[in-house]
Amino acid sequence: MNPETAYCVLLQNKLKFVLKFQFVVDMANVLFLEAPACVGLSYDDNNNCDTGDDETSLSNYLALQDFFQNKFPEYRNNSFFITGESYGGIYVPTLAVRVLKGQDTFPINLQGYAIGNGLSSYELNDDSIIFFAYYHGLFGDE
Repeated sequence: MNPETAYCVLLQNKLKFVLKFQFVVDMANVLFLEAPACVGLSYDDNNNCDTGDDETSLSNYLALQDFFQNKFPEYRNNSFFITGESYGGIYVPTLAVRVLKGQDTFPINLQGYAIGNGLSSYELNDDSIIFFAYYHGLFGDE
């Protein structure tokens, strides 16, 4: 199990606190989408890995529709949250917009989204690299 899917709870036990790890999948249903194709362990049968942000959000949206309509329709009315990290700072909001715009034709019970350590701006990201490297000791004052 990936520790990124765990959360921590502090429990009081006879005047001392204990850190307890419990996995989210013990309490909720989780659907992982790895996108775009050819990233991580995913692949494309035709070895066509060319894509863009709009195409990726559309592919993810179509995958959600297929999941809720054909695979597990019993989950369609459950509360739904979209989360991501890193480049998910681009993919999560673009997918959320598609879900919201599609409410009239394909309602999904979207309750919110969250992004961890996400890219939101190339300019801000690029401008912060020097500060990041300096404060992590990758180079000094000279």
